[in-house]
Parts: sequence; structure tokens; C-alpha cells
Amino acid sequence: MNGQIDYYGLFKSIFRGRDDVVPKHFTTAGTNGKTGRSGYAPICNNFWKTGICPKASGDKTACDKCSSRDYVPLSDALLQGHFEGKHILGVYPLLPDGTCWFVAADFDDHSGDRNPLADVLAYAEALTTAGLTPYVLRSKSGKGFHVYLFFAAPVPAWKARRVAFSLLQEAGLVGEDVSVNSFDRLFPNQDELSPTKPLGNLIGLPYQGEASKFGHTLLLDPASDYTTAFTEQLAVLTSLIRASEADLDTIIAARGLAKDAPKVATPSALGGAVPATTKPIQVPALIPETKRNDTLFRVAASLHAKGLSDQAIREALLAENAAKCVPPLDTQEVEDIVQNVTARYAKGVSAAVAVPGALASLDATMTAASGNAAPTQLPTIHSMLPDAPVSANAVVPGKMNLSLHDGIAAWVDNGKGQAGFKHVFPVAIVLVERLKCVHTGKEQVKLAWHMDDAWHFQIVDRKVIADTRDIVSLASYGLPITSEHKEFLVKYLSAYDFVNRRCIPLIQVSSRFGWQDGNESFLWGRNLITQDGMLSAAAINTKNGPSAIGAATIVFRGSDDGDEQVADGFVCSGSLTGWLATANRAIVHPIPFVVMLASFAPPLLTLIGASNFVVETAGITSTGKTSTQRLAASVWGCPDERAEASVLHTWDTTRIWVERTGGLLNGLPLILDDTKRVFSSLPQKEARALVNAVVYAYASGKGRGRGSVQGTQRTGSFRSVLISSGEEPCTGASTQHGGARARVLSLWGAPFGSAPQPDLVKDVNVTVMANYGFAGPYLVRHLLMHRAYWAVWKEEFQQLQGFYATLAEGNNVAGRLAEIFAVLEFTALRLLEALPGLVLPRPTREVLRGIWDATVADAAQDADRALAALRDVAEWAIANQQKFYGRHKSDSTGHPIEPHGGFVGRFDAGDSFTYISFLRKPLCDLLEKFGHDVSATVRVWSERGWLLADSKGRNQRQVRINGTKPAAYCIKRAALETEVGMDFRPDQEPPNPFGS
Repeated sequence: MNGQIDYYGLFKSIFRGRDDVVPKHFTTAGTNGKTGRSGYAPICNNFWKTGICPKASGDKTACDKCSSRDYVPLSDALLQGHFEGKHILGVYPLLPDGTCWFVAADFDDHSGDRNPLADVLAYAEALTTAGLTPYVLRSKSGKGFHVYLFFAAPVPAWKARRVAFSLLQEAGLVGEDVSVNSFDRLFPNQDELSPTKPLGNLIGLPYQGEASKFGHTLLLDPASDYTTAFTEQLAVLTSLIRASEADLDTIIAARGLAKDAPKVATPSALGGAVPATTKPIQVPALIPETKRNDTLFRVAASLHAKGLSDQAIREALLAENAAKCVPPLDTQEVEDIVQNVTARYAKGVSAAVAVPGALASLDATMTAASGNAAPTQLPTIHSMLPDAPVSANAVVPGKMNLSLHDGIAAWVDNGKGQAGFKHVFPVAIVLVERLKCVHTGKEQVKLAWHMDDAWHFQIVDRKVIADTRDIVSLASYGLPITSEHKEFLVKYLSAYDFVNRRCIPLIQVSSRFGWQDGNESFLWGRNLITQDGMLSAAAINTKNGPSAIGAATIVFRGSDDGDEQVADGFVCSGSLTGWLATANRAIVHPIPFVVMLASFAPPLLTLIGASNFVVETAGITSTGKTSTQRLAASVWGCPDERAEASVLHTWDTTRIWVERTGGLLNGLPLILDDTKRVFSSLPQKEARALVNAVVYAYASGKGRGRGSVQGTQRTGSFRSVLISSGEEPCTGASTQHGGARARVLSLWGAPFGSAPQPDLVKDVNVTVMANYGFAGPYLVRHLLMHRAYWAVWKEEFQQLQGFYATLAEGNNVAGRLAEIFAVLEFTALRLLEALPGLVLPRPTREVLRGIWDATVADAAQDADRALAALRDVAEWAIANQQKFYGRHKSDSTGHPIEPHGGFVGRFDAGDSFTYISFLRKPLCDLLEKFGHDVSATVRVWSERGWLLADSKGRNQRQVRINGTKPAAYCIKRAALETEVGMDFRPDQEPPNPFGS
């Protein structure tokens, strides 16, 4: 290419893609003089800058997921270097709006001995026959070809790709009945961009200086059957024939093509479906013995992902095996590989799990493991049980026959010349999966047995199948086992596990949601969120047969059906756009805004080291509280509390359920609606105790310890937020734990303002019932994609905490509440990054300052339970003075009249008293009546010096009451005046206006 500027403009108008980001080829240095890795990466101004680029600190974050990326746009200077051979550039053909200026088909020589040119000619002929003009160039390596179809204006990528796939199929290059060929993929390889592929795939730009010296990356002349380059490249470029969108529409209509095919379902609510792709498989000319199974498996997986039929894959593998494997595998071994791929993975889906090669001979080991003389070649399970939910490589342990109708028969030799198969178990049973808990390391197994014309599945602890005493418990699940079978079944399953260990999938499971694997991923219900996207529950078959998932995948498995039901509530429906439209209207009001922030906050607590807290809405109004709760629940899943599985629960529950659910919802909020439910279903004292226990459990983030047969059960801790609602604040019921109450933010009043807002409330209810479960996962995905900022974010949170701590002015309770406000403001900052469609009507700090001024002063005073108890007791004493000796009534002779129930203590008359004393029982009864913890209250009173101790420092001292000297708690008058603000000075008599 000539270096003039007009040429640059012409080139950019033809090989046109994204011009805001440019991929550049790189090669790293290897060891011992060898070449290291090579590939393409976007050119970035911050590439390898210390303290900015994650790569500089050893982090392998992909460039398109890096928060510090600063892409360099395409320029003439960069193109000049490409044309001169100084570097190699590429282009991302898929534009952000889902359109493209060209579609290119890539043909490569995967095997090293197959010329792709015949496939190129077939595809070019199909394009020409359809009225389209193909342009072909040889790839940079000289071993492959790119076939371009250019457009006069950007066209929807799905139309370009559907037409290209249809013509590839017409040329016999893709489809179920197609054998091995050189077609690899299309550029663009997606219909639209997604969070997992924000740039799409790239193709190397032509006219690269070094490659063009050898005739590569130049347009080829069809008159030479694309073997030589055009002599006048510029003339071809200036007279290029481009197709229009109308041309594509004509072909789409004539062939009945649709937008939704061909696709492979991706399990991401955040991404979408992407067309099937396969990674090129490089097949060597000769495949050594140690590589036969693995290589043929990869070839089969590649063909399967392309959509080839099972028979076509079988024929291709047999041909490769005969021509290249040294020595060739047996036909049955090849068939096992084909069955392994086709049975495990859906057609058109790339295999994610490598399957081991043929099992080595285990004769001697099997003899020791099963006690039977095993044959030299073990038959496969599928040869006896064709539909068994196991790997095609799974073999029968020992000399046995498995039957769908007759169960298991074992070979028996009595040593007297009499041998044969003997029926030993009534049903066929297999090991389907191993499940290992990522938290405890404990392992379970999934069993399957055939009975009543169907496969039945059950997951049990591994110890069950290892112990003859435990294995009979499987009878409770319908397995026809008796004490006569138990020894055989334990040995059989042990042998089965031994010989099939490599082909029994090992599934990593978790019994709790939230952060997993060192905060590398996040379980949202049954969905695993990673920085690359989301693996949804729909992609993991956890109940019926093997889970076709990778080793890095973590699957949720609840401890019981209740946990499974909770998991089912974390789903999505509708759209994020629909949710945002209503959320933006609702959060104009401070209370819904704060409650929504609290719902988003739980995943952030672990990242910034913040504590659990509780946010509650309270008020007598019947409008708005439940609607606000539903808005909060819709952040993560189904907000309909009437549904069988919902994120919104009610207070009609138990303490144990809350503790267990808190541990389950680690990193997700617990949302409980209407405390009135618990007070209407339980006696007041029990209801108060339940609310108190729930608030304490959530504030502390730890359940109550309990005993077990082996000792003390492990007490699970969790990071979460409790969101509550009710007519009265739950802090009014939670009286025993002042520290816990200091972690409760109470929002009093109508959530949507004092003026009625029926239309808004109705709209919130209707919209969130139809649009939910998107916003929370989007936030988590944002956090994972920006791991490099976690340390910076933690410092930012600490600064926010410091700001709100200054507002506390040294008050301990307000200081604890300051952390909640810092978390809420920090959450808002992250939301604005993760959800660009979220609109905040006012600055977050302005809203939170208003909440602070309205609630924190009262909350700080209320949270000091010892002080509240002192006030309650003092006010009662003033109102009931005649129940105290010293302020009692006297009869006509001057003797004290003892009140009903006896004197409660001593309260000297006049202004000279120094204390008010309470006998133990009256004080305990009084404190409990007011809902205070007796022992905790007395202890704090003593620590603060509010009690007058005796000569030995004890909290009770003897006082004289009506001729006796019982022990009593003596509350200092000074404490009542200083801490409670009581004024015991006698009132001054007003002057007499009438004189003496």
C-alpha cells in the first residue's frame, strides 16, 4: 500500500469496524530462546503502567474488563506502521449498536495436511450464486483464507451472519451431516455485544507490510481460483461491489431465515445468546499413543459444537483414527469417545469438561476391591444400561451383569467347578456424581437406580454408602435394600467408585449464597456470577443426571427443601429498563431510597469490612411500607410475598429460621414485612423475645451456638442486612441488647410522603411484580469486573465513615450508626457506576444528612438500654412514691400503712435523700415489665457508678424498712439528676395575691 492519506481513508472505509479501540498483535518472550505466548490486545494508554494497569501487579484481568482501560483510537500513524510491517493491527467488526460493515468467513488448515482452498471455492460459489460478490485474501500465515462480503452501509450483524451461515450450509460446510472441513468461524462472531464479550471477536487487518511481501493479506484474483493476488490492488479497492441490507432481506425471506438461529443458549441474564463457536483443533499428522484419546475427544467436541450429526462425527473420528493414530484405537474405543461427547453435551455447545482417555487395565486392583475375578476388558455401563445417566466411559465393576429389569447379577464360582451369574440385587444402581462442599470439604454422592421404568436420583453423604449400618437408610428413599443386601452394595459401590473415579463428575457445591472461592465468584440463588458472566441454573441439571459443568463451577445445594425454596426466589423476570423506570420515581422519596440502598448493600459488606445492620420502616400508615419492601426485594428476585418462592418474607417466623436463613443469605438481604404478624400470633412476651433475638442475630452476624451428638455445632457467621417493616419500630421490642440496637436504623413515617400517593404506590407494586432480579446481579458483576479497585474502594469507605463519625460528636451509639450511613453512601456511589440508568434526584449525602438529623439523636438515646432502664425506673418511682417506705401513708397513730404487695424499697421523704432503694424482686419485676434485661442492666448501672455499693463493694446494701434491714439496690440521687435530668428540688410556693 502507498502511504498517502487518501489511501488511508479508502482502507478505513472498506475494512471498517470500531475505530475507538484498536487490537494489536503481541508475542511474549519464552524460555530457552523459544517464543512465548502470542495474540491480540487492545492498545491502551495505561498498558503496564505501575499502579494503574492490573497486569503490572500480576493481575490477569482482561483488557476489556479493566476499569483503568484507556483505549487508543485508530489513526493514520498506526495504519502506516501496519502497512510498513512495524506491527500487526486488527479490527473489531461488530459495532456497539449490533451492526457491521462486513462479514468474513475464516478457513484454516487445522490438520496440517488439508488445503482449505476447495472449501473457499465452494463458499465463494454459493455467495456468487446468491447474487453477492465475495472477496478473498490469504491470511497472515499463508495457510488459511478470509472470505469477505462488504456492505454499502452498516447492516444488522444477525442478518449478515444468518445469510453467511445459510450459504455455508448450502456449500456443504456446516450442518448435521457435514464431515471435517476447514471452515472455522465468522467475523463478527456475535449478533450483538454482551457483558461477557464487550468488544466481540477481532480479525487481522489486511495489507500487513511483512506478510504482503509473500503475497499474503492481499486480495486474490478469482480468475486464478484465488491462488494469486490481483496485480492492481488499488483498482480493486476503488471499484469494490458492496451488498445492501435489502439484498440480505431478499435472501432471508427466500430461505425463511430467522434472527434466533443458530444460537447456543448462554446462562446469563446479563448477556444473552451468542452463536455457536468452536476453537480450531490442531490435529498433528501423527497422533502418538499417549495422545490418542485426548486428541480424538477434542476433535469430536469441536465437530459436535459445529452442529454435525452423531454419524458424521463418528465417521470423521474413524477416519482420523485410521490415518493418524499410532497405533489406531479399537473401534469400540472410538465409539465410546463419540458417545461420551454426544451424550454429555447439547448439540452446538462446546465441551467445557475434559474427559479422560481409555481406562488402563485394573484387573488386579478390581480383584482386591470387589473380591471377584474380573475379566480383562471391563464392559461399559452403557453396553448393559443404554440410558444410564453416567459417562460413556463408565465401566461395570467386576464380572457382573446389570439389567434395567433384573437388577444386578454377579459371577459366582464355588470352587467345585460350578460357576455362573447369581442375582444379588433387585435393581441396577450407579454413581452419577460426587459433590464436594467448598466450605467444609465434606463430600456427597448422587446415586441413581432404575425402578418402575424410570431412573430415581438421591444425594446422600458419602459415609452412607461406606457403612453397612448406614446404607440401609436408603430404603427410606425407595431403594429396595434389606439387611441381606447391605454388604454386597457397600462393596459394589466402592468398586464402582474405584474403577470409574476419573469419569464420575466432581461437582463443587455450596450451601450458602454470596461470595465464593475467595470472593472470585458470587452465588445469586442458583446462579453463579463471575467477572466473565453468569452461569444460570438452567444450564446446570442438578436433579436428573450428570451436571455438564466445568470444574471451576460452584453449584448451590441447600441443606434441606426449605433452603432450596429460598434459592428459587432469586430469579429474574421482565427487564432492567422496566425496573429502573419505576425505581427512579420511587427513590425521589428518602425512605424508599434508603431502603433500596440497604438492599443493595450486603455484597459490599465483605469487600469494605463493614458490619451487619438493620434498616426498618415504621409507622401507623397502611400505605407504602409493604410497597417499599417489595421494591427492595425486587433488587434481587421475586418480590411477591404470596408466591411459593419469594425474596420477601414475613415476620410470622421463628428465631431458628432467621438464624439459618441469615447464614444462607450470606451477601444477600433478609427482608421481613410487618412485625404486627408476630405480635398477633404470639403472646407479647414471646413476640418481644423473638424480635429481640432476630435483631440481635442479624446485628451480630452470628447464630446461637447449640450442642450436637459429637460436641458443639459450628456456629455460622454471615454478612447481611435485615430490612424490616411494622407499625412500631422493632427497636421498641428489642430491648435487651443495646449494642444490637445501635445497629438499627429506624425510619419513621409514610415512605412516600405525608401526602397520599396512590398512583405511585400502585405503579411500584405493579411494575416490580413484573420486573425484578436484574439490578442486584448487575451490581455484583460490576464489583467482580473491577476487583483492581477493591482496595481503593475500602479506603474510600473509611473516609466516608470518618465523615459521619464527626457528626456523632463522640457519642458511641451515634458512632456505630455512622458506619451504616457510610455504607449507604458508598453503595450509592457503586450503583451509579453499575447502573447508568439509575437517576438520583438529589445528592446522596444530602438525603442521608436529612435522615441523620431526623433519626440518629433519638436512636442514640434509645440505644442506651441501661440509661433507658434508669429513666423507666425513676419515672415509675416518682409516680408510685407511696409504695416506698419513707413516703408511705400512715394511720391515725402514725404507724406506716404497708401497701398491697409490701414495700418495694425505701425513698426518704423531703429533699435530703441520697438514694432511692429497690428490693430485688420488685426491681426485677419492674425491669422485666419494661422489657429490660435485669442482669445486664444492673451490671451496667454498677459499672457506671449509679448504684451505692456496700462496704464490701457489693451492688446491694442493707437498708432499714419498717423495722427490718433487707438488702436492696440503692440508686444514687446524683445519677438520677445527672443522667436522667430529674429535678427533686421542692417547688417554690407562689406569692399570695390576697395578702395574709
